[in-house]
Amino acid sequence: RELEKMGETNTSQLPAHIKLIYLIANIYFRKKEFKTSIGFLAEMKVLMEKENALFRKRFEVSYLSLLALNFNFLGFHKRASLLLDQHLVSKDFLLQDSLNPVLIRSMIAFQQGEYKLTSKLFANFQNSDKYYEMRMGRDWLLNKKYMEILLHIELQNDDFVDSRINSLLKKHGTYLKSKSSFQVLPFLKLVKLVYREPNAVKKEEFESKVDAILIRKSSEQEDLFLICFYAWLKSKMIGKPIYETTLGLLTN
Repeated sequence: RELEKMGETNTSQLPAHIKLIYLIANIYFRKKEFKTSIGFLAEMKVLMEKENALFRKRFEVSYLSLLALNFNFLGFHKRASLLLDQHLVSKDFLLQDSLNPVLIRSMIAFQQGEYKLTSKLFANFQNSDKYYEMRMGRDWLLNKKYMEILLHIELQNDDFVDSRINSLLKKHGTYLKSKSSFQVLPFLKLVKLVYREPNAVKKEEFESKVDAILIRKSSEQEDLFLICFYAWLKSKMIGKPIYETTLGLLTN
């Protein structure tokens, strides 16, 4: 409220106000209160247009990424895809500034079973792991790597799957052991089982292992990308589409 009062007369306070509203929207997104998050993003958009849209470009990618994620998890994946596609074909931003929109669009395409499109989007990632980790953070890099592994499974590139998993464990094994919200190492073991022994997913033993992977934390601490990867595994088990399974997990 104090920022709102200052923002009416003080342009220098506007970026702080925009960032605060974005952070609140992100908290509601993590709490899976997607409509409330969209409401705060609408307020953020109004602030971004102030002072002749002086700060719009600075916050546009963050705003767009979170809005698309909210739409996708509300079930409006086509609307989310359109928003991101329009952004990615525009000339207003360099690719290095749109890494998050590319990864989110890849996730949406993957959830819809559009594996060739997902592969095409992944072709944009030409830099080193070190570059992405420094620019976007380790968790972002790991999310990209998990999706790449699952994509190669769907494309039946078995040799790539083994090499990607081995590389992941070699470089990030110690960090992955410390992740408590999602047991990555058991997850990767089940991933290997899926592509090596497809019939194993129908067994009760597999189901109990899948259900044991996810350790529930308070919702705002959960990474919804990781929930999506878990949904892929569960979809194999129950024989339903990935997106449908994802939405089902989010409402439970």
